[in-house]
Amino acid sequence: MTRLLALLRSATLFGAALAASVALGPPASAQEPAGRVPFNDQELFLSGGNVAWVNFARDIGPGQTNLDAFAEAFASVQANGGNTLRLWLHTTGEATPAWSATETGVVTGPGAGAIEDLEAILDLAWEHEVGLMLCLWSFDMLQSGRSAQQFAHNRAILEDPAKTQTYIDHALVPMVEALADHPAAIAWEIFNEPEGMTTQFGWTPQRVGMADVQRFVNLTTGAIHRAAPDAVVTNGSWSFYASSDNVPGQNRMNYYRDDRLVAAGGDPDGTLDYYTVHYYEWGGTQISPFHHDVDHWGLDKPVAIAEFYLYDDRDLDHYQGYPTPEAQRVAARDAVYGVPWTDLYETLYDRGYAGALGWQWWDYWTDRDDGGQGQLNNWPRSEANMASLAAAHPEAVAVDAGFRLAAFTASPEGIEAGGESVLAWATRGASVTLDGAPVDPSGSVTVAPTETTTYTLVATDLDDASVSETATVTVRVLDPDQVNRALDGTTTGSTWETCCGAPLVPGLATDGDPATRWSSAWNDGSGGGTPDVYLDDDPDDEWLAVDLGAAYDVARVVLEWEAAYAAAYTIETSYDGVLWTTVATEPDGGGEREETVLFPPVPARHVRMHGAERATIGGQQYGYSLYEMEVYGLASAEQPPEVELTSPGVMAVVAPGAAVAVAAAASDPDGTVQRVAFFLDGEPLATDDAAPFTATWTAAAEGEHVLTAVATDDSGIAVSTPPSPVLVAPGGAFRRFEAEAAALAGDATVTAAAGASGGSYVSLDGESGGTLVWEVPVRASGTYTVTVGYTLPFGEKTQYLVVDGDTTALRFTGPLGTWLQRRAEVELTAGVAEIRLERYWGYMGVDYLGVEEAALPGVATEAGPGAGLRLDPPRPNPAARAATLAFSLAEAGPVRLDVFDVTGRCVAVALDEALPAGPHEAALDTSRLSSGVYLVRLAAGGETVARPVAVAR
Repeated sequence: MTRLLALLRSATLFGAALAASVALGPPASAQEPAGRVPFNDQELFLSGGNVAWVNFARDIGPGQTNLDAFAEAFASVQANGGNTLRLWLHTTGEATPAWSATETGVVTGPGAGAIEDLEAILDLAWEHEVGLMLCLWSFDMLQSGRSAQQFAHNRAILEDPAKTQTYIDHALVPMVEALADHPAAIAWEIFNEPEGMTTQFGWTPQRVGMADVQRFVNLTTGAIHRAAPDAVVTNGSWSFYASSDNVPGQNRMNYYRDDRLVAAGGDPDGTLDYYTVHYYEWGGTQISPFHHDVDHWGLDKPVAIAEFYLYDDRDLDHYQGYPTPEAQRVAARDAVYGVPWTDLYETLYDRGYAGALGWQWWDYWTDRDDGGQGQLNNWPRSEANMASLAAAHPEAVAVDAGFRLAAFTASPEGIEAGGESVLAWATRGASVTLDGAPVDPSGSVTVAPTETTTYTLVATDLDDASVSETATVTVRVLDPDQVNRALDGTTTGSTWETCCGAPLVPGLATDGDPATRWSSAWNDGSGGGTPDVYLDDDPDDEWLAVDLGAAYDVARVVLEWEAAYAAAYTIETSYDGVLWTTVATEPDGGGEREETVLFPPVPARHVRMHGAERATIGGQQYGYSLYEMEVYGLASAEQPPEVELTSPGVMAVVAPGAAVAVAAAASDPDGTVQRVAFFLDGEPLATDDAAPFTATWTAAAEGEHVLTAVATDDSGIAVSTPPSPVLVAPGGAFRRFEAEAAALAGDATVTAAAGASGGSYVSLDGESGGTLVWEVPVRASGTYTVTVGYTLPFGEKTQYLVVDGDTTALRFTGPLGTWLQRRAEVELTAGVAEIRLERYWGYMGVDYLGVEEAALPGVATEAGPGAGLRLDPPRPNPAARAATLAFSLAEAGPVRLDVFDVTGRCVAVALDEALPAGPHEAALDTSRLSSGVYLVRLAAGGETVARPVAVAR
């Protein structure tokens, strides 16, 4: 990857001296190059570039993957005759893989959504007939910017073979096994420039030895080869200093030679299939692949050059920091020491290399000294090189995807009369007809048959009309009571298993695929074991719920169990997904296929299987595992209303004594909303019988409160919003860090505004992203409340809050053009925390970051005279079986901790006794509480404070 300018400037400018030391004539011969890389049943010269990342270190895993940006890169390569892009995956370890919360360096899985995201990127690449080199890690794992915890995790898997094995077992092998047969996967690349984090060559603040790198490469490569014997593995070396025995100098050798890798790690399968090496101009001609044939390096495998720039003298802006104009001119000379940029790919081809991948697919250099962006023309030059190489050597670079009928599907396959199904197909190298009519080679069409119909797709080879393939799908028109209303519905679960490969998420139980399943997290009850397996303290109390999208008179619920079934469970229904009613109880479940018949049918929009007791299978305890949950019934004559609290916003913060505007949006699909009743902490606040539905909450007392709204329609059906916690806190409870004082990047612009804190705010606009970074001193590690002051000019938005590398998506709601506050509970580590607000959706104003005073240096945490009553956020939150409640008393006396549900009913008493002044803790047993949000209220000395606690099992 590109070096920091400081490294570039400190490197020796080899210049004319080195240029003179190497013959700069044409390649030794124009012979057919021997080096090739196996891909798509071909032996190809890899011609393309580096997509590297769209969202650095976060393209797979938590958060949304920007497939549109990837499509742009893939289309660029395809249009210019290229065949390869290189993509970085874990990179830093901050988003993926998943790490144990209790053991440093223990990997528990590939990361939520990582495999699915990578598969989607690969699918998109193959649509454009582009292959990907999948680079797992980079030297960035030990580069500045990582949290202390992330450094510790990363060092552990590099230095401790046992920790390496947790990565191999729980992340790498599941990824490889899931994607080994994907046609777009060219190779797995272990590292990007690992030498950068070594004591022998490195530039990162923390470093390991080259022996650690060699062992990691050996162990991971061997694991890949055993998991997928046909998989190809490489490693991206910083330069030939670390990849050849023929470069003189201390520490310079081929560290990735077979015998050296095996000696370092002991795995005989852990040897590379081809070498990948980078080149930048600081290396002069001594280690330039553009000035030496591949044989010069004495290597016994194909060698691809996977990073380099395509410079010319128009790129002087990149070199403004060089010490003299002459040094600047030399560094920016026409391309690479006499080789024109127009000839770089062709030169590597002629000199016998196996690939040429320029850096990088966008055209901007973002490390200029003034913080701006200096435009390079690097990618257009890569495109031109790809095109010229494809024209000169099409047989070496053209991907022959071949003729095939890849897919023909109908979704759904069963509809009721008047319903619709989408037929979709994908072919390559074919002309296609659907029921005799010509259609595009790949596409889709919506059909609405009135009776069961079979559709026929015929694909004919464009190169040989005598070769064709035929596929059929049947769309069945069903009686309404035979339609599975749960199919592809929005599905949620109390937990899901992430330990052992791709996460077994709730939606897998309603996707109509009998081979996929949801599995809840589990525990063998012993309290022991490793964190990646024993995931849940109370695995008997788990649930799976589906939103049917509308109300149906539910007549049957079918459960297709995997071997881990429920010995006892209930079926529950709801109009709103908040308040549930048990409609059937199964005390003696037998597994396999179980059908619950409800007579008379029960009107509901949401249906839930709520486990009570797991079965024991073969002496082992597992979670609940469902292949499918199906729901059958006719559309209800009466549909429920819908209601949402729109003000004061999600997780809002308001000032004590303020007049808080409360508002709800409500509608009814088959009638009218008669009224909306608002509740504060379970007690009636106000009722409004006409839209807009509003109320005013005045004289708010300090502490945590919960707002709910219940809408009732003209049929008498009532639905509730989920509880909406609101914190009433004085401004002094949080220290403000102004947005305009943050480090800003991307589309983040300081804007003056009279109503903003400090007189200005930061506007997140545009399409290329914006980021605010605050450095916050933290007195003591713990869970704290932070707030974001914001305004919404266009409507609700979602952004990312990143605290020391841990990312949370925050939804910002509320009335437009108003200054609002949104809070979150975060874990802060003593020292200096990096808190970032990163644009996901943008188009929002950020006023400030508020950090709870207790987190900051110089703030007392123990109560004393006049300190008042304090209740800290419950931990953990959400809680499974228990939560700890920390609180402080200003004076001795009776203390009571009550727990209320969303209706205001007291469901538990955590503490009721007299205590002395000062800090205390109490345990809250949540094992008997249903999943949901509760309010914990602390009463002492005539004062009350409250905090929400979520129970999730």
